Amino acid sequence: MAVSAVVAVAATVAIVVFAHRSATSPAATSTPRPSSTIPTALKFPDLVQVRGVAVDQAGDVYATELGSRSPQGRVLKLAAGQSAPAELNFGEIYAEGVAVDSAGNVYIADYHAPGVWKLTPGARGPTPLPFGHLGHPLGIAIGKDGSIYVSDSAQRQVLKLPPGASSATVLMPTTPLSTPTGVAVDGDGNLYVADAEARHVLKLAAGADTPTELPIGGLQRPYGVAVDGKGNVYVSDLDTQGLFKLAPGATSATRVTRPGLNYTFGIAVDKNGDLFLTDCHRGDTCSTGKVLELGAPS
Repeated sequence: MAVSAVVAVAATVAIVVFAHRSATSPAATSTPRPSSTIPTALKFPDLVQVRGVAVDQAGDVYATELGSRSPQGRVLKLAAGQSAPAELNFGEIYAEGVAVDSAGNVYIADYHAPGVWKLTPGARGPTPLPFGHLGHPLGIAIGKDGSIYVSDSAQRQVLKLPPGASSATVLMPTTPLSTPTGVAVDGDGNLYVADAEARHVLKLAAGADTPTELPIGGLQRPYGVAVDGKGNVYVSDLDTQGLFKLAPGATSATRVTRPGLNYTFGIAVDKNGDLFLTDCHRGDTCSTGKVLELGAPS
C-alpha cells in the first residue's frame, strides 16, 4: 500500500532554548513558526558527528550520529512534547541519512554494513532492504508512493527501490555523478540530488531519465537537500557554511541567514514548512553537534 512521507537526508541544522511543540497543540498542526525567530536547539544532548535529520507528521524529530561515544553511531527520536530523545533499536550502525514514512517506519543509510535498514514500529530490530552491494550509502528519501531513494557516494550513483521490489534500480545511469550526498523527493515524484564534488544540485523530473541542474550559484560542497510542500528547495553547503533556498520558478537562490548556524549537514522540512537542521560547530571533526529548528524562511 502506498504511503506518504516527510523525509530528509543525511546526511543531511542547530540553537538556543528548547521549545519543541506538542503534537496536539494548535501550533503543531496549523501555524508555522515565525521566520524571524532565531534557531531553537532541540534537546538532543551529547551529539557526536551528527548527520541526518527527519520529521514525521506528528512532529517527532529523528537524528543520526555517524559515531558517538560508544563504538558505533545512534539513531535518536525526540517525540513531540518530550524533553529527551529515545535511542531506536538499530544495533551496531554508523548512521548517515534517515527518513520516516507516514506509517512510522524509520529508514537509515548505514555506512557500517554498508546497507539500508528499515525499523517498523514496535520491532525489536531492523530489517535490511534489498539494495544490493553499496559502497557508502549516504542520503535517503521516501516518495509519496513508498519508493525509497538512496545516494551512494562511493559508487557515484542514486538508486530507487519501488514498493515490493526485490532489487533496486540505478537512476540517471548516463549522468556522471561525482559525490552524491543528500536526496529529497517532492509530492509529484520529482527527485533532487546534491552532488558535493560537482558543486551543484540536480532535479530529476518524475518519469524522466536525464536531470537538470538547479540555478543555485556559489555552491562549494552541497550536502543536504530538502523540498517543502510549496516546492521550495533548501540546500546546505559545508564549505560556505551556507543554507540556500530556491523558490519555484526562481532563476537564482537566496541565502538563508540565521544567528548560530555553523556547518549544516542534514535538512528536513515539516508540513508547516518549518526547517530542521543538523549543525556542527566544526565541519571537519563535528565533535559537537546540535539539531536546530527554525521557522519557514520567507
